[in-house]
Amino acid sequence: ADTASLQAPSLPSLPLADSSTSPPPPPWHPAPPPARSRAPAGSMPGDHEYECLELFDLPDDYFKDKHSLESILAKTKKAGASGFPPGSLNSLHPITLAAAAERITGGAGYISLHIIPGWVGAFACCHVAGRYLGRADMADGAGLLMGGALTYFLGIWAVWRCLASHFMAKWDLTDQNIVSQRNNEKYFSLRAVWPKAASPAAVGRGPAIYCMVPHGLLPLASWVRMWQKMFTSRVYRWTAAPALFSLPGVKHVLSKAGVMPARAQNIRKALIEEKDSVGVVLDGVAGIFTGSHSDKKERVYLGNRKAIVAIALQAGVPLVPVYVFGHTDLYDVIVDPFGILKYLSCKYNVALSPFVGRWGWPFGPPRRVPLLMAFGEPVVVPPNKDGVKADKSEVEEYHAKLVSSFVKCFDTHKASYGWPDTELVVE
Repeated sequence: ADTASLQAPSLPSLPLADSSTSPPPPPWHPAPPPARSRAPAGSMPGDHEYECLELFDLPDDYFKDKHSLESILAKTKKAGASGFPPGSLNSLHPITLAAAAERITGGAGYISLHIIPGWVGAFACCHVAGRYLGRADMADGAGLLMGGALTYFLGIWAVWRCLASHFMAKWDLTDQNIVSQRNNEKYFSLRAVWPKAASPAAVGRGPAIYCMVPHGLLPLASWVRMWQKMFTSRVYRWTAAPALFSLPGVKHVLSKAGVMPARAQNIRKALIEEKDSVGVVLDGVAGIFTGSHSDKKERVYLGNRKAIVAIALQAGVPLVPVYVFGHTDLYDVIVDPFGILKYLSCKYNVALSPFVGRWGWPFGPPRRVPLLMAFGEPVVVPPNKDGVKADKSEVEEYHAKLVSSFVKCFDTHKASYGWPDTELVVE
């Protein structure tokens, strides 16, 4: 997913806004749910500031209508203003062999959709060139490589399709995307934590823009079932780099899941005309090259991500920051010392660097790392019934508030994820 194509012209930066000056809760906040006679397991008595839901531990078919949102939220754990205890939100939980295999083959297969067409085309050209030049060794070698690439992809796809069919029959589904999304929640032991103002009950009644960082190689926390079930009463639309829609296999997968190219006109239409919520991975392709947190720093590119704020102001919808702990540890991206691959990737809005995943598998599935999806305080913008474009000073003001909410969110939950000494660096 990417929003690099949405960047507004560079504007002078302002100091981060103080959270105490945030606007009052929006009118679309519903009344809090009625108090339950018995607090859910793992909750703290009395008032609370944060809730955490362990998505991996929900019923396998929790996304179906028979499970109400209220019954799901009854399973949340609660914490006070300081957040959850250190190290309490970063454990991996057991997963069935079938679910793990579905995610391993599904992850490797999805990656292959990006790279196999290019490889096969290159090997085919070398094969033809070898025959034309009378170089039998070149033609035969290229032919073997082409056959090997096709065998690799078709073999992985066949195994994944059998596993996906197993889960579709087990859960009575017709959409294989739901299988992958649900098993992602298990594979990564996914948890979601939010403050009161960003709870599903608070923001789920109207359209909003969910701004996720960091991108990492693949922003897999966007490919989970909870978004559609919990954070919108209508349709939830994710965005992806427009370049991905030029790859036939990838375009089919993304379009079937309701993903749209990350273009300003698409986002405005979804928010204003269709009244749908939209999700963007805010640091885009540049977020692939931030590295892991091994140096006790997490880097995110937010300094110039202001066009999405302008869209929110024009549509009159809130911006909800989402920081995903663990995204940068799913893959190791191999970069050159001169930054050429990073430059070309950002210029053409598509990842061009090689990478390795679980078990050192080149272009393979992601590592099994716990993911914590932490929601920050929503940035509520003024109503804009006339759809008037915001001026630069207003964009600067609300961009600063968005960045401030990201920083506060990260600092609140980093110890709970086991990163007490990690610093968030905004570039």
